[in-house]
Amino acid sequence: ARHWGRVLENLKDRGVQDVCFFCVDGLNGFSEVIENVFPRSIVQRCIIHMVRTSIRHVSWKDSRAICSDLKKIYSQDSVEAASEQLDRFKIKWDKKYPAIGQKWEKNWSELTPFFDYPEAIRRSIYTTNAVEALHRCLRKTTKTKGAFTNEQALEKLLYLTLQHNTKSWKRKVRCWPEMARSFMEFFPDRFPSGAG
Repeated sequence: ARHWGRVLENLKDRGVQDVCFFCVDGLNGFSEVIENVFPRSIVQRCIIHMVRTSIRHVSWKDSRAICSDLKKIYSQDSVEAASEQLDRFKIKWDKKYPAIGQKWEKNWSELTPFFDYPEAIRRSIYTTNAVEALHRCLRKTTKTKGAFTNEQALEKLLYLTLQHNTKSWKRKVRCWPEMARSFMEFFPDRFPSGAG
């Protein structure tokens, strides 16, 4: 997490003044580092990563049912309803997989911040899918090459890949006007009214 602290400090030094949300994958100590560098930020544990780690040691026969039951938790309308659903999950699965319910309870405070916000922006808060897609694209590019002559060759290839993929980033974000209104409502001093 210390490395990421340096990265965040570097971003701050380069002009990033504020970040409303960080969606993290559970790296030990990362939440504390974020809190030190950007104290007003809300840290949200990535739900998709949490589901993946939850089923890592689950029998393949049970994995689909467990994923379905976990989805019932994070797709609730409120944190209270989600908590009740987690209790139901534990009643059903604790005998066979007690570590899953324990892990969700242990990380509950970082798994539930998105419930404080309207449905329109929840998905953008609770998952790192956009970042995952970018990483997948970069991995795909580098995997097809056997070796690189030097570090600069790798950097050039990654740069060109990013330039090529930025075209898809120009597409409109689904429901953006509604999302922007929600951000302006919840963060009036941090999200300017003209940003939508």
